[in-house]
Amino acid sequence: MRTLASAICREVEACRRCAAGTDGTWELCRAAQAGEVQLCRLLIRMGANVNAIGEDDLTPLMTAALAGRTTAVEALLDERADPDKQNETKCTALILAADMGHVAVVQCLLLRRADVHLQADDSTTAFIAAAQKCHSAVLHELLCAHGEDQRAMADALLRASEDGSADVVELLVQLGLELDARSSDGDESIGGQALRVAAHRNHRPVTLALLACRADVDAASANGFTALAVACQYGAADVVQELLARRADVNVQALNGRTPLMLAATSGTLRLPEAYWSIRPQRTCETETRTTPSFSLRNRDMTTSFSPCSPTALL
Repeated sequence: MRTLASAICREVEACRRCAAGTDGTWELCRAAQAGEVQLCRLLIRMGANVNAIGEDDLTPLMTAALAGRTTAVEALLDERADPDKQNETKCTALILAADMGHVAVVQCLLLRRADVHLQADDSTTAFIAAAQKCHSAVLHELLCAHGEDQRAMADALLRASEDGSADVVELLVQLGLELDARSSDGDESIGGQALRVAAHRNHRPVTLALLACRADVDAASANGFTALAVACQYGAADVVQELLARRADVNVQALNGRTPLMLAATSGTLRLPEAYWSIRPQRTCETETRTTPSFSLRNRDMTTSFSPCSPTALL
């Protein structure tokens, strides 16, 4: 009885506030958040706008999705709530539900054809939001609704590589992401692109995860830069060691003629481990001199000329 009386009181108070001249948005959002379906329907019949954005930059549908109120989400959609409505940050109800891991809400929104490709201001999609939190059940629902969306999974992989989320990398591969598939521009492999992102950030766990999933260690960008070249350029010592342990090629040339070995020598931020010289097959200085020109390392107090084949060039 107390629960019923409380619900009646809330309905009366909401109706009173609507009659007093408010547009009912705040009341509708609170009812949606609490999952009070009957009150939601009553407020809409009294004139509350089901697609209005409240003071917290959320629509009633977004509020219900964020709270995991599946029945309220269904009721609002029945009342013609727009599943693809975006707020000021371009967020949608589907992105919020995916971020929170509310599987039933995601299923409901997908049945009403919510757009999985809509992006928030920070480029987050529903797929990326779920991947960042490792919500595997939500990811499965998104994939079942739209097939094995390699583009969406590739976007999530790059975000995970940038954020340092090795678990997400492994999950995406388990879900069917093909690391040797071409990127959206068709110029490079997805796995190689992710490796370079991880190298730039010096994310060793992500690098290990990608290599364990058989990403091509020597995959190059359109400009010819490999993950090892990027790691050498930015002084990512941890990643350099892992890539060298997987026999990454230190002599592969980018379009500008530079090799990872050159970048390591000239960046001034990295010392290759001594173990490198036992990992890599030795090349004679005579052979290397014929194929690779000498260059100079300039510091404030000295200039040192050397051939890239020499270990002392990196010290």
